[in-house]
Amino acid sequence: MTVSLARNPSGEPQYFIGIIQDISDRKRSEQQLQSEKLRLQLALEAMEMGTWESNLDTGIWSARTEAIFGYEPGAFASDHKAFLKLVHLEDQERVFQSLHHSFTTHSPYNIEYRINRNDGEIRWVAVNGKVVEKEEGDGFRIVGVVRDITDLHHPLKLSQDNFSGWWRSLQSGWLWLTKTIRIAWSIKFI
Repeated sequence: MTVSLARNPSGEPQYFIGIIQDISDRKRSEQQLQSEKLRLQLALEAMEMGTWESNLDTGIWSARTEAIFGYEPGAFASDHKAFLKLVHLEDQERVFQSLHHSFTTHSPYNIEYRINRNDGEIRWVAVNGKVVEKEEGDGFRIVGVVRDITDLHHPLKLSQDNFSGWWRSLQSGWLWLTKTIRIAWSIKFI
């Protein structure tokens, strides 16, 4: 509702003008957008994914993306040089060729590569992105998601303590692990 006071030429109040507009559709759209945002946030949290966007010079990272790369929220410099330092040296050329290809052809950006986290740890990430027009309409940017997949590259990491514990629990049996993680167990009965 909008209300205005109408005055005569000498400035004295004469009457009010009121406009009432039905905004039900707008409110419904806002509620749907909020629900969609919540569903997206839940999906990202469940998959432990972070979001990012870049125009190749600068970028915006979510707090989760910063954590994946070993940064505190808001600490990443978000420029090309800072990002380059985080990509493992042996993967840099492949990463940037793929990124350039996606930008020039507008094809999806899907890649796995190693990172040098800010704390020095080397991890693997899966990165997916899509080239879209900037909101201002003056060029393109790429938006995407990132997920730490280090465990997929090292699926069976057994510490000596874990292995010793398994071995003791088998007593006089044996355990056989294959590449497909099938387990065979035999116990010798006396």
